[in-house]
Amino acid sequence: MAVKALKFVLALYNKQSIYYSTVFYVLVIRAIVFDLWGTLVHKGFSVNGELLRHFKIRSYHGYLNDYESSLQLRRWRSMDGMSREFLKSFGLSINQKNVRYVTSLFRKGINQACLYEGILEILSSLRRGYCLGLLSNTSVFESRVVSRLGFRPFFRATVFSWEIGVLKPSKEAFVEIASRLSVKPKECLFIDDTKENVLGARRAGMKAIRFTSVKNLSKQLNRVIP
Repeated sequence: MAVKALKFVLALYNKQSIYYSTVFYVLVIRAIVFDLWGTLVHKGFSVNGELLRHFKIRSYHGYLNDYESSLQLRRWRSMDGMSREFLKSFGLSINQKNVRYVTSLFRKGINQACLYEGILEILSSLRRGYCLGLLSNTSVFESRVVSRLGFRPFFRATVFSWEIGVLKPSKEAFVEIASRLSVKPKECLFIDDTKENVLGARRAGMKAIRFTSVKNLSKQLNRVIP
C-alpha cells in the first residue's frame, strides 16, 4: 500500500513539474526572431540550386555554407562583383557570359521575392505582445526586399550576415540579434526553415522551432506562446 501511495505522489509531482516547466517556458519568451528566406519570403525557386545545376557543380556536404560564405559576408558594391566572387570560389571561369548569368539569376530571385500568404497576419499578431527581430544569411542586395515588400516596420531589430560578417548557425549571430533586441538569448524564440540554424539557435540558448509552412507555424506558436 505504501509503495502504491509513493508511486502516486511521484506521478503527481512529475505532472506538476511538467506543468510548471511549460508555464516557465511560456513566460520567459520576450522576443521572437525570424529567418528571412524560406521562412517569411520565398523566390519561387532556389538560386543556389539553379547555380549548382547550371554549372554542374557536384553537390557535397558544406556546399550551402560555401555558397553563403562567398556571397553573404561582405557589403558588395556591385552585383557583378558578387557574381565574380561566386565563380572564383567554385573554380569556375570568370567570363562575361558566366557573370551575366549569375547576376541575372540573383536579380530574378529578388524581383520574384514575395511574402508567404498569411505571414503578415502572424507578424501583426505577434508584435502586440513581443518584440520581433530578423536574422538572415543574405547578400546586401537580397536584404533590400525587407523594405521593398513593406514589412520592415514589424521588426525592432534586423541583423544580416553581410553587415556583421558572420553566418548562422554561428553563436555570434544569435547573440547579436538578442543584444540588439535588448534581451537574453534564453528569452528568444527563433524560427527558421533550416535544421542546422534551428540547432544553432538552441546551442546559443534560444528556444527554436523549424518553419515548414504558415499553417504549421501557427499551430506551433499556439503551443509555445499564449
